[in-house]
Amino acid sequence: MTTNHETAAVKATVNKKEAIRHMVGSLTSALTLLV
Repeated sequence: MTTNHETAAVKATVNKKEAIRHMVGSLTSALTLLV
């Protein structure tokens, strides 16, 4: 059993990774358009 606090921490970590991945993807596509 995980506590709510642990679940929230895991979700926050996953959201951060998703946000970073999204940011990288946006930067990559922007650079592709510029080239």
